[in-house]
Amino acid sequence: MTAAIKRLLPFILVLCLCGCTAGPDIVTSEKADSRNYSNDETRKIFLDHPAMISGDYFRQRMTKPPENQEEQATASRNPSPGKKDLEKKVTRLEKQVASIKATSGNPTPPKEKMPASADPLKVKIGFLVDPTAVQPDEIQTLSSTAVGLETRMPVVLVNTDEIHETLAKNRDLETKDLYRTSGILTVYPGIRMLVLIETFDLPDNYPGMAKATISIVDSGLFYRYQPFTITKKINNTNEIEAFTENLVYSVFTRAVESSRISPWFCRTFSRDEEVFYINAGKKSGLNKGDTLKIISNGNVVKSKRGILAGWLPGRQKGILRVEQFFGKDFAACSLVSGEAPSTENFLIQ
Repeated sequence: MTAAIKRLLPFILVLCLCGCTAGPDIVTSEKADSRNYSNDETRKIFLDHPAMISGDYFRQRMTKPPENQEEQATASRNPSPGKKDLEKKVTRLEKQVASIKATSGNPTPPKEKMPASADPLKVKIGFLVDPTAVQPDEIQTLSSTAVGLETRMPVVLVNTDEIHETLAKNRDLETKDLYRTSGILTVYPGIRMLVLIETFDLPDNYPGMAKATISIVDSGLFYRYQPFTITKKINNTNEIEAFTENLVYSVFTRAVESSRISPWFCRTFSRDEEVFYINAGKKSGLNKGDTLKIISNGNVVKSKRGILAGWLPGRQKGILRVEQFFGKDFAACSLVSGEAPSTENFLIQ
C-alpha cells in the first residue's frame, strides 16, 4: 500500500460511515396521509422561517428593500429558484388558512374579557328591540344577554328600558323614525350607536333555522347602515342561548367597528351657569382633569352612492375640563377657554 493511499484511508472510512448512517428526512415534498404538511414544508416553517409559527409571516410579509431601484428591478426579473419555491408553498399555506377561516362559521364569544382596545374610551351603544315584532320573553332574553356582554366589550350599554323611558314623554318611539329617535338619544343619554333588533325568529321545530334582522344607526353622525340578517341552524332548544349570545356579540362588534369612522366624541346635554353637563363619564373611560376640545361642527363625507366614507371635524371653539362624575355615566365640566359649547357641538379628547 503506497504512502498516498495510507494518507487517504481515514477520509475514505469517514465517508463510508457517513453514507451508512441514516439522517432525518427533511427534504421529502410528499405528504403522509395523516399530515397537513410535508417534511420539506415543516423544515422551511420551523427552521428556515420560524416567524411563520406565530402567524406574523402572514400578517407582515415584508423583506428588506434593495439598496437601489436597479437592484429591485433585477431581483424582480430574476428571482432565485429557492425564493420561487418558497413563494409557491407560502401561497398554498395561505389558501389553506383562508379555507379554514371560511368554513369555521361564527365564532363563539370568548368567555374572558376582550383585550384592551387601542382607544380606551368606550362606545355608548343603545340596545333597542322592536316590541311589535319580538315576543316579550324574547326581548327579556336579548336584553339580559346584552347586559352580560357589556363588561366583556368596549361598550357602555343603554338598554331598552332606559331608551323607552327617555322617549316615552314625546311618543317618539311610536313613529319608528330612527333618525328622529337618534337625534334625541345622541344628546341624552348620549348614545353614539343605536342597535335595533327588528325581528328575532326561532324555529317551531328542531332542527330549524333561527333568524334575526338588525339595523344599526350612527346616532352621532345621523347615518343608518343597511339592515342585515344573521341566521343559524339550531338542532335543539339547548342551542338557543348560544345563538342569542353570538348574535348580540356580533352586533356589538359591528357597532364598535362602525363607530371608528370618526374620533370618539360626546356632547353637552344641560348647563347650570358655568357648569356644563356632558353625556359621558367614568364608565366611558374619562378621568377627572381630562380636557375636551369643543368642535363647532363636522362634515360627514359620503361616496356618490351615499356610503359613509368618514368625518372631518370643524373649527375648535374652546376647551372643557372634566371636574366630577355623577349618575350612570355623566360628568360635570368647567370651561377652560374659548366659547361655551351647545348641544350640537362635538366634544373630542
